[in-house]
Amino acid sequence: MERQRMMEALEETSGVQARAARLIGMPLRTFALKYKQFGLAASRHREPPG
Repeated sequence: MERQRMMEALEETSGVQARAARLIGMPLRTFALKYKQFGLAASRHREPPG
């Protein structure tokens, strides 16, 4: 659920982590740590199938 919330915040902020963290009320350091733990960096940079 937290991962989904972070993903939605990143979409709303065009991938700007500082703005996404502020949007969901999470400290930036915590957001960045969870960003790595949840593998969001890898999922955001994948090539689209095709």
